[in-house]
Amino acid sequence: MNHAPQIRKAEITGPFQVTIEWSTGETFVTDLSSTTGPKREGDPFAALHDPAIFAQAQSDDWGDGLSWPGGLDLGADQLYNLGRHHSCWQRETKLL
Repeated sequence: MNHAPQIRKAEITGPFQVTIEWSTGETFVTDLSSTTGPKREGDPFAALHDPAIFAQAQSDDWGDGLSWPGGLDLGADQLYNLGRHHSCWQRETKLL
């Protein structure tokens, strides 16, 4: 069974952007704007549109994800996949 790598360090580096160092030795700058989506009434992730709340992201105790006040969280598996996707996209864009 495959498990997502663990988060070693996470730092908010911009609006909807977090730089994550992984247990694999990789570091990805991950844009979470596609995950939070447009601000919609009743959406629990709407709170993350507030930069002050987004900036409160913390890695879970075991590096299994990021969490925010109010019980919002994103798992390491989703964050790792997003980071890898963004990393590949950025490399392809630089080659063009």
